[in-house]
Amino acid sequence: VQNQKGKIIKSIKGIKNGDNVNLLFQDGEVACKVVELRSLEQEKEIETPIDLMTWDYYQYVKKNPIRKWDIPTSILYGGKDDLQSQEVIRDFSDTYNCALRVAENSEHSFLGENDRNIIEQWLRNEL
Repeated sequence: VQNQKGKIIKSIKGIKNGDNVNLLFQDGEVACKVVELRSLEQEKEIETPIDLMTWDYYQYVKKNPIRKWDIPTSILYGGKDDLQSQEVIRDFSDTYNCALRVAENSEHSFLGENDRNIIEQWLRNEL
């Protein structure tokens, strides 16, 4: 599946940049890392900050792209997230009509001093 910007969106969203791919998992966790595809193919697995990325899983996702996303979805994203780019989150949100709130001063983990308040407010608004 391609969006208007020509980016390829899969069960793991992959944006090819030469020999690299930026991955967005959609199984409840957002985990992203630029992975060298040649290294992943050769080593068969690469450790990411959240989980192990395997070549077999990457191949499965490439063969099984998202065709339809009709479940109402709301995303809370930390503006200082160092695992996933805001561009990828926005593209996914726009493509699949998801509500998106960016907490500009939060990191990926949402463990900062004010993050509990941000999460609670977001949950009150979305549930």
